[in-house]
Formats: sequence, structure tokens, C-alpha cells
Amino acid sequence: SDLMFKYKNIVIYRTSNTGVANARNIGIRIAKGDYVTFVDSDDIILHDHIECLIKEMSSCDMVIDAIKCFGNNQRSYLDEYLKCIKEYGNILEPNVIASDLFFFHTSGIISSVCNKLYKKRIIDENNIFFNASLMDGEDFSFNLEYLLHCDRISIIPQEGYLYRKHSEQSTYPRRRFKFYSDNINVL
Repeated sequence: SDLMFKYKNIVIYRTSNTGVANARNIGIRIAKGDYVTFVDSDDIILHDHIECLIKEMSSCDMVIDAIKCFGNNQRSYLDEYLKCIKEYGNILEPNVIASDLFFFHTSGIISSVCNKLYKKRIIDENNIFFNASLMDGEDFSFNLEYLLHCDRISIIPQEGYLYRKHSEQSTYPRRRFKFYSDNINVL
């Protein structure tokens, strides 16, 4: 809340806990800027994260930078991002992502919404929101829906978003398989 007093364009909206999808949908509805990004309350963004994303947005509909996990399961996804850039280039069309959906999801490139910058206009014009009925994968589902309305996606080979990774649950692999079967029809 200190940021709200320092910067007049920051708004804090408090609501009862009805899940991350509902909270993000409220944020989408009240956002007034040209762009939308998401930051989870227990994560960290580097000081130039947003600035770097905005610089790349002029010729694209979505900009993505790498996630670095910290906490119980430390991991960097930068190698996967560099592999993607080497194989496909740093400017992608949605059909490239659709052609290798498993790689783009498991590499962290399209699995989360937190390391991305979206155009508010595309979200509004296409009525894109998070599916609050999903138990897992609401970010991936949102990204797939958004990608249907994109022409170009930029991938930046840097880690700007630090994601606090909690320990995996024993049901995680089973949920992940169900997640793919539930969400693949979006494409």
C-alpha cells in the first residue's frame, strides 16, 4: 500500500478470497492502462521488469520474459527460453506455439501469466477472462485464449520475474495430465 501513496496510478482493490482467477478478473475489469500484467503477492519482479516488457511491446501483442523460481524448488527457465529463441527466433507467431504446445508449456513460456505483458485492448475486445472453474491451469487457459487473437509474440532472454515455488504436491503429475486433456480443446 506504500506504493499507492507514492504513485497515483497504482490502485489497491480489496475483496474476499474467492480465488486467484476471480482476483485477476477483477483486476482486468478495473485496469485503465494500455497494458496488463500480473504479479502474485509472494513473488518478486526486478526493478526493470515492466520497463523491459513495454519496450518490446510496440511491434507485438504479447511480450514474455523468463521466470526464475526461488523458495523450495529453485529453478531457472532461461535455458528453455534461449533454446526456444535459437530454434524459433525471439518473435513468434501463435501457430508456432500451437505446433509445439507441450514444449512451450513445460518450458514455462506460456504456462504462467506473471511474466508477460498483454494488450488491454485485445483482452477487452475479445472478452478474455480467467476461467474460475478450473482447479489448475487457469493461467495456461487464459494464455491460449489470448494467443488466438495475437499476431506476434516477443520473447526476451532475461529473467525479470522471480516466482516463489512451493513444494510440489504428490498429485501434481496426475493433475498436470488432466490439465492438458481439459485445456487442449481451447486451440
